Amino acid sequence: MTSLKKVQPDRAGRSTPSEPSVRVEIVSDLDGLMACLAIRSATFLARGEPFEEEFDGNDLASTTHLIARQGKRPIGTMRVRLLTASGGGIASWERLAIMPNAGSTGMKALYALARHARAYSEFKGVSAVVGAVENPKLLKFWTKHGFRLMDAPPAIYNNVEYQQIILDLDTSSAIKEEASDAALLQSLSGATECRDFDRFMSEYAAVA
Repeated sequence: MTSLKKVQPDRAGRSTPSEPSVRVEIVSDLDGLMACLAIRSATFLARGEPFEEEFDGNDLASTTHLIARQGKRPIGTMRVRLLTASGGGIASWERLAIMPNAGSTGMKALYALARHARAYSEFKGVSAVVGAVENPKLLKFWTKHGFRLMDAPPAIYNNVEYQQIILDLDTSSAIKEEASDAALLQSLSGATECRDFDRFMSEYAAVA
């Protein structure tokens, strides 16, 4: 079946193809991971940040990478790292990067990544999320999304000051499955994470 692009009138009343929508997905292959690393390189290394700070062992340990695409074009990424399972679990949202040439679509990608990072954290049963913010505009963005400043001094990396923030999640409102033996065995297989999260997201959107 041939797919048709939506069209919308331009200022002169002519019909023009609309921009592809932004979608976010869990990275599940090496191509996706390489796209995330390329976005971070274009965003952070290009402005002079040290390679050893931007890329570390945490990219492969207890981490899920999210990627935002406009159509087929990768334009944004974030990694969600599980820090601890105690106290309901704590996660860190890190390495948020939007392609410098994303234009106005970059804000759409930012909102989409924030929404999916929260949904994925709830999907994993995380009770709190921590992060660090340098840009005052981003700090304002995250406080609007429920984050608050931690009672801690700013962290200093590469002579840059980062405010430390935390988000408390209400895990009681998260969609949960009964922990049956069958469900636990399915989780242990590790082969259905992306599909299960897609299903979770459809239910998440329905109750949001």
